[in-house]
Amino acid sequence: MFLTGVGTDEHVSQDARRFKVASEFLRRNPAYEIVEFHTHTRDTIAQYGNHYARNFSGADMDLIRENLRDNPNYIAMLVTPEANLLHGSGELKYSTVKDSQTHRKMDPIIQTAMEKIARNQGYELGTLRIQ
Repeated sequence: MFLTGVGTDEHVSQDARRFKVASEFLRRNPAYEIVEFHTHTRDTIAQYGNHYARNFSGADMDLIRENLRDNPNYIAMLVTPEANLLHGSGELKYSTVKDSQTHRKMDPIIQTAMEKIARNQGYELGTLRIQ
């Protein structure tokens, strides 16, 4: 999992630098795919209603439909305190695996490759501060 979004309970936007690193990694490693995810927090659900504890918002669905037009393999994920939802083409199935290997931060080979890309772009992956 590699987070590219920053923000508040009400609005999250992509950190362009982190997204650039992830995009370059995916360009260099086409065997990997991206699954975009976001959350509806307890505060979001309290403010906007219980519907959002188990459903994508209308704005989420508009963006998903747009992304599916551009990429039929696109998958979106929503994580809430009550549900983990997927949306995309075809039959999607969500499952969790609970073992010690799953709780690693990131595969060391991927971590090293992404750190190198970030350094080549002028920042450190861990903090993304400009060097």
